[in-house]
Formats: sequence, C-alpha cells, structure tokens
Amino acid sequence: PNNPRVIVPLSSARHTVTALSLHRPGRWIARLGLLLARVLAFFGNFWLLRGRVLLIATRSTGFIPRGALQAGLLGRFGQRIDYALYLRTPDDNRKTIVLPLADSSPNMILKVAGTPKSRASLKNEAAALSALSQSILSGFVPKLEDLISSDAALTLYQEYRPRQLVSQRKLNADIVNFLGQLTALNHQSMLLSEYLQVLSGDSDECESDDVVRACRALRERLQNQAELDAEILLHRTHGDFAPWNCAWTNQGLFVFDWEESAEDGLALQDAFYYVIAPALLV
Repeated sequence: PNNPRVIVPLSSARHTVTALSLHRPGRWIARLGLLLARVLAFFGNFWLLRGRVLLIATRSTGFIPRGALQAGLLGRFGQRIDYALYLRTPDDNRKTIVLPLADSSPNMILKVAGTPKSRASLKNEAAALSALSQSILSGFVPKLEDLISSDAALTLYQEYRPRQLVSQRKLNADIVNFLGQLTALNHQSMLLSEYLQVLSGDSDECESDDVVRACRALRERLQNQAELDAEILLHRTHGDFAPWNCAWTNQGLFVFDWEESAEDGLALQDAFYYVIAPALLV
C-alpha cells in the first residue's frame, strides 16, 4: 500500500489484463498473485483486485487529466480513453509509464518525467532510439514516436509491443545474437590507462570493508594492466540490460528502456548485467 507500482482500469476485462502486463515482479509469490489476478480478470472477475484499487472518480463527464493535456494525448487518442499507469521507483529519477487503452490493441506507450534527472534520462533514451533506428538493430528496439516538453513534464512517446510466451532457451539464443550485433555499433578501442583516468578512485563509505578491499585490489590489478598498455573495447551499450527489459513479441525479441544507454560503453557490460541483475535486485 505504501509503494504502489501499477494502476489498472477495471472498465473491461481486456483493459485490465493488458494493464497488468506492465508489472513484472521479481519475487515468485508476487508473480503467482499477478498471474491469478490476470486469469480471474480475463473471465471478468475482479474480486482479487478490488481490495487493492483506489477509486478515482469525477462527476464531470468532460473532465480531462492535466497530464493528458500536457502530453498532447487528446490529439492522438481522443478524450474517451482509459489509461494504465506503471510507477517507477520513488526517487529523483522517477518516471510514470502510461499505456493508453483504446478499442484496439495498444501500439504506443509514454514515459513522463518531471524532475531534472528523469528528464535527462528520457532525453538520453530518445537520442539512443533515434541512433538505433538507423542501425542493424532497428527491428529489435522501440520506434521513437515523439518527445514533448512542457513546464511540468517531459513526455516520450515510443512503440509498444504486447508480450508473448516463449521458451527461455529461445529467448536466450536471440539475446546472445542481439548482444553480438550490438558490439558492432560505435565499435572502438582505447587504452586502459585513459579509461581509468575518468573512473572515480573513491570507495563508497557505505560499503563493507570486504567490498572496499576487493575494489582496491581490482583497481590495482587494472593499473598493472594499464602500465602494460592494455586496451579495452567500447561500443553502444544498453546500460540496464536486465531480463525484465527484454520481451518476446510477435515480431521476435524486443529490447526497451534505453534510458542509460551510452554510445561508448564498456564491452560485455550488458551481458554481465543480464546475468547478475536478478541476483542483485530480486
């Protein structure tokens, strides 16, 4: 109750099921509860959801949410439409994900940012999607539809593709292929000594003594390699390449959330993070 993540309309079974697909919890008990809610909603039964729903209502039939006006939604979807919301982690980089739910299957999704840090993240994602649209990976990433700025918020429109079931083996095979092709974008090398100069040498005071010692030992090892003129490889990276940012759709693999992408990221960092992210965060 103190950390809501997804807001779903209960206007129809189809809209509710579609909205619930925005949330992919890591814990298995939460996944099981979400699956049960989706199955019940598919058959028009909302009893599992009603106890966890905040009713937002108005007597005015012509009421339009201020955020919808700022994002320019009316010109694209009209006034009579439902929305599903996904609320990101409540910090200074928080963004609200908006999925418009019309009569047809949704094909566009919005990200709305209000803070300076979250606005910068969306601008970076827009730049990454624009660059990727001209690359060999254009079919694997969302199409950039629009970027609208107002005094209150920055809104990023991008392509949305509904998820489909696929075996983990098939998904992993396509992810390996995707990462291999990603290494060809902005491929370059540089001296390790130059790269180390831009890294902070300070350890986080909140870390344990074991972590600090490990970081210092790694830094010393890298410094030794730098003195031998070792090189490292750089290329376009995703920056947050976790399993929950990859999905299987009717067009194959779909990779989204490019907010932390870099055109000169460290080679293999995406593959490494894909493996360890569930252990770190779930």
